[in-house]
Amino acid sequence: RPNRDAGPSSERLLESQNDDALSSLHSKISAIKNVTINIHDDVVSQNRLLDNMENSFDSAMTRTKNSMSKLKHMMSVRYHRNTCTIVGIAVLLFFLVWILWRQAG
Repeated sequence: RPNRDAGPSSERLLESQNDDALSSLHSKISAIKNVTINIHDDVVSQNRLLDNMENSFDSAMTRTKNSMSKLKHMMSVRYHRNTCTIVGIAVLLFFLVWILWRQAG
């Protein structure tokens, strides 16, 4: 409770101090608001990135399943031994190229 005997100059001083405190509080609230907006924007961006990654992994998984299905079908045909030989040679060539590439780099 303000002292009534202090007079108008004391009231002005208190009002001035209140205005300063209010101004300081307003600037702090504005800073917090800006931080929360930046956090929200970052979360939205990261969620978009995660969605894109999920779609990419789903696509890769589907392609891998399709390739495995085709490979199983190819292995089950009449020329099983020839197919296994061709796949084995392809895998061997892949590893030879990979080893040569690693030694060159």
